[in-house]
Amino acid sequence: MLRPLALAAVAATLFAAGPAMARENCNLNDNLPGLKIEFGFSVGGKSGGDGDSFDQDVVKMELRRRGVDARSVSLASDGCVEAFVQYPDGTWHSDYYDPDTWEQVD
Repeated sequence: MLRPLALAAVAATLFAAGPAMARENCNLNDNLPGLKIEFGFSVGGKSGGDGDSFDQDVVKMELRRRGVDARSVSLASDGCVEAFVQYPDGTWHSDYYDPDTWEQVD
C-alpha cells in the first residue's frame, strides 16, 4: 500500500515543478563559486533593481541580429529570455534563450 502512495508523491512533485524543469537554468553563472561584484548607478530617478537591466528593445534587436524575429520578449523566472516567435507554419511558440550566449535552451 505504501508503494502507490510513494509513486503518487513522486509524480505530484514532478508535475508541480512545471516547464522550468524542461529546460536548463539560465542563471547557472550565478551559482559558480567565487566572488561576484556588481556596480550600478541611476540617472533620472530610475531605481537600480534587477528588473531595470532588462531592456526589451535591446533584447529583441539582439535576437533579430541572430535571425530570431520575436514579437515580444520577457525575462523568465529562471533567468532565460522568453521570446514569442511565429514559426514558418504560422503557429506561435515561446522559445527560450540564454542571455549570456544567446543560444536557444530547451
